[in-house]
Amino acid sequence: MKIVRISAESMSRQQSTKNERYLLDALDRISKNSYGYAVLYVSISKLKPKHRHPDFVKILARLFDSVVGNARGYFFIMSNGDFVILGKNITQETVDEAVAKLRQGLSADPILHGKDSSEFATVFEFPANFAAFYKYVEEMLESDIQHLKDFEVELQKRKVQCHIFGMSDGTGAIFFPKADYDKAVEAWDVVEKRNNPTASPPEQNKDKPVKKRRSR
Repeated sequence: MKIVRISAESMSRQQSTKNERYLLDALDRISKNSYGYAVLYVSISKLKPKHRHPDFVKILARLFDSVVGNARGYFFIMSNGDFVILGKNITQETVDEAVAKLRQGLSADPILHGKDSSEFATVFEFPANFAAFYKYVEEMLESDIQHLKDFEVELQKRKVQCHIFGMSDGTGAIFFPKADYDKAVEAWDVVEKRNNPTASPPEQNKDKPVKKRRSR
């Protein structure tokens, strides 16, 4: 959930919800036989703000090509910037390689130098943690959508005429007049402070029966 464009004509906020949707679709496909699958969850959102800029996240993502290949998996960047690798060959060595790749790209971020790498990179083995992880992704998707709606409400409180659009690629954008730029930034700050999304993945719990996902 980032402001991705500020221009002379308008400001738009796009929700990168499509990767959450793609991940849920992938989880649906393996839900009946998830044995042997696992997720490596890398908490990019815990890094310093300067290391969470969208352009920097894309650079970090490229470092994970070999990790994804070795895990024979699929790679997703979540709306909060966190990385998810879903595959069948995820081991402790995969975690160590992931952390090493990030240390290769970053040198001064304190979280990368902690004693326990699980604070930054966590493995969720399936089926034991399937239900908890599935629910987490669903809640993240719902939070993203609500975040944009809250921004629209704050704009309306400031008497800013705005229009919200759903895009075909699963993102959303909100547009308003150039003259109301300062009011929009103020509204954005209010929503960000109130609805700052959690960066923490779910606790590892014993699995529960997986309910069929609601159609969207």
